Amino acid sequence: MEEHPLYGKPKVKHMILDEEKMQDGLQESEHFSPTLRVLKDEHLEKVKTACMDCPASIWHATNSTLKCYCKQMYLIVWQEGDDPIKACDGREIAIVMMMEEE
Repeated sequence: MEEHPLYGKPKVKHMILDEEKMQDGLQESEHFSPTLRVLKDEHLEKVKTACMDCPASIWHATNSTLKCYCKQMYLIVWQEGDDPIKACDGREIAIVMMMEEE
């Protein structure tokens, strides 16, 4: 199984998602968080989640932790140490909305 450049390999033994369908079915996004751009490399390497390039994500960092708030779900959906989010309908909706605004 080839590693996805953003999302990495699954952490769990039995992944519920089909990796081949994910590569064909998920939209590409040109969005990349300004907060993630300024992270040290060792922290950015831990952020292998679909939220990385999601236009609905709001990232915030303190001196010791990184969290992602979702404007679609109205909650913190990821923080360092959590399993990565591999696929999300909210991301796909946010990308479509971003493209329609252009």
